[in-house]
This record gives sequence, C-alpha cells and structure tokens, in this order.
Amino acid sequence: QKDVLKWGDEVEYMLVELDDKDEKVRLVLNSDDVLETLQEKGEKINPNHPTLWRPEYSRYMIEGTPGQPYGGTMS
Repeated sequence: QKDVLKWGDEVEYMLVELDDKDEKVRLVLNSDDVLETLQEKGEKINPNHPTLWRPEYSRYMIEGTPGQPYGGTMS
C-alpha cells in the first residue's frame, strides 16, 4: 500500500494553581477559558500550523496536539 505514516504528539496537562505562601496546590476548574486563550494565541503565533487544544478528562485537564499530523520523515 502507499499509506504514509502520520503521527502526532498528544500531551495532557493538569491545570493547577500553586500557593507558595500556604504551600498548597489547587485544581483550576476553568479549562474553557484556558482553552480559548491558548487557541487564540496559537493561531496568531503560527497560523500555518496551529496547535489544537481540547478538553480532556475533566474541567481541570486539557490536551494539546499538533494542528496537522507529522509525516513519515523527520524533515
């Protein structure tokens, strides 16, 4: 077959807030706002190859993937 290998990296991020003073970590539950901001910034920085941001497991997790899959070569 003439199928071309296509692949991409999928990275999950947990949204947290660090409180150094009280030495606590809190989950941030506004992934919708974070996703919107990341998507807008990604389109401005590199409109030809944007990064895709999506919600993940819960409101405190997001996922980032390449906007287009990588091909079978490294160049």
